[in-house]
Amino acid sequence: MDSFTVVSTRFMNRTTAERMAYDLGDLVKLSDGRRGVVVGVKVWFTNDEMASSVCWHPETHDEAHWDLKHTVAVVEPTAEEAAEDAAKEAELRDAAELHEVMQAAGRPRESRRTSRIPVSEIAGKIEMRYGSYASSHQSGSLYLGRDDRVVYYHPGHYDDYIPTWAEITDPDLVERVKALVAAGPRERTWTDQLFYDYTVEDGGGAEEDEEDEESRAP
Repeated sequence: MDSFTVVSTRFMNRTTAERMAYDLGDLVKLSDGRRGVVVGVKVWFTNDEMASSVCWHPETHDEAHWDLKHTVAVVEPTAEEAAEDAAKEAELRDAAELHEVMQAAGRPRESRRTSRIPVSEIAGKIEMRYGSYASSHQSGSLYLGRDDRVVYYHPGHYDDYIPTWAEITDPDLVERVKALVAAGPRERTWTDQLFYDYTVEDGGGAEEDEEDEESRAP
């Protein structure tokens, strides 16, 4: 058995608050990934005095709120659910690695030398786009050459639009890029305050993209 509580500062009566709670028998996912069936629900109102002195939640601080406590009977995941969870966790780790590598590649380095890889020698590419629900922008690419060279490209920021081509010479970063490309073509998304969409391609899809980037560069 376990429990979890949903809190709300919405102005409402008890009937409305009770409707917000999960129904008995609902299958829910707890914050640690376990699943459980709701077997009990308790709803109560907490005024601002009690909220500030006894019942404090990060979501509400010291505001008056409703507490919706759910008691759940934890159930074992099926083999299919366990496989889905493992796949999602692997994708999240992959997205985190892509994001970390791209951020590291984009940091200014005085020792970096300008370099490009001929289209015919491109073994793979990692491209990042960032933005929100409304729009997204190309904001960096990593090219892996057949000679294991890695080159970082950036189209330029909005205030100057000066493109950057720079060879990555950090051996550890080069190996990480090689490993990411070797894992095959795919798309991943990393989210914090913005959405970062990553596309990994093999050498076959890089020619057209690089030509597009060349045409955009002043």
